[in-house]
Amino acid sequence: MTDPIAVTDAERRLFDDGGRRTDSGYVVSVPVRWSDMDVYQHINHARMVTLLEEARIPWLFYDDKPTVLLRKGCLVADLHVKYQGQIRHDESPISVTMHVERLRAVDFTVGYEVRPRGADLDSKPAVVASTQLVSFDIDTQRPRRMTAEEEGVPRVLPAVVTMSTRGVTPHRDSDRADLAAFVSRARRVDDSGVLRIHARPDSRVGLWVRTGFDVLATRSIFGSVEPGDVIADAVVMSSALAAGDAVIGVGAPPTIAWQGALPGANGFVQVDDVPARDVIDLARRGAGVARDESGALGPASSLLDQKVLSVVEGDLSVDVTMRAVFALTAMGFVRDAVGREITSESPLDAIAPDEPVRVRASGAWVRIDARFGSVYQRRSSLNLNVG
Repeated sequence: MTDPIAVTDAERRLFDDGGRRTDSGYVVSVPVRWSDMDVYQHINHARMVTLLEEARIPWLFYDDKPTVLLRKGCLVADLHVKYQGQIRHDESPISVTMHVERLRAVDFTVGYEVRPRGADLDSKPAVVASTQLVSFDIDTQRPRRMTAEEEGVPRVLPAVVTMSTRGVTPHRDSDRADLAAFVSRARRVDDSGVLRIHARPDSRVGLWVRTGFDVLATRSIFGSVEPGDVIADAVVMSSALAAGDAVIGVGAPPTIAWQGALPGANGFVQVDDVPARDVIDLARRGAGVARDESGALGPASSLLDQKVLSVVEGDLSVDVTMRAVFALTAMGFVRDAVGREITSESPLDAIAPDEPVRVRASGAWVRIDARFGSVYQRRSSLNLNVG
């Protein structure tokens, strides 16, 4: 079979230096053709995309590179180019610095900085860009998992790589598993797929979701998140978790996707403990009523707003609605005595008799704490758009 993208000797000669490694990335010089210039006497914006493609050829596709197999199948899945200045034809050859922004099992994202000939590598680039490249099997027409040798190219060249740190980095495998479980359940209880994630002062990462019951659900894991408070896309996170990424990407939902402040960490007082068995029993009975009486739009608001628990401590009285009970159980925050998820078939006596669900309250919120997470219900109003 003939290589569809074989690099000819003529093309190889375009890059005399063959590229060089620097602290900023892998740098190549790319000649600019007369035809690359437009009527304004600078490099045409569309031709710049071609020049970026030519820049990555000596880095990834030459015969002596471990990534040479990508010549047989490599597709561009995403492309972003930002023009910050002009480059003229007489400033050729242009200097292109490349690095790997993200590396996954079947794809990687290359970042570019383009400068005129002779410009300092620390100077502001005229063009910044990124290209997501997917390893692709032409015969099966499906993405191909890269070999260990191919994936090793960025890993053995640490000076070349600036891996994207925007995301969540779980501390241990157990934290990763807990994150995966939270994201999976969050996608089931919230069609929007929007999460709120923030760094806590106790070295934990707080995970939040708005449930379909108009109640907030949260749990925490050990790890880090960058930036320290971010709105995340649950679909993007699911993909990153499935791909085995070390840093779990969070995507970039618009800030407006999550309105209002999170409940404060302080100001809560414990009201009472309720046996976890009783909470699961309430949820099951409520689910039975919902199945019998729900309409096309789901459970009736009258059922969800029903006060199913009233707890009292001195002068403080707190009511818990069916919304909070449904949210607590839907997120899997109550487990049996050996840590297994409670299903509709789980016997109630599988839950330890002394396993508590704690009810706490502040001036604005009721917080219901189970062993594996908490839900927050507003005391005076269920409108969560108010901080």
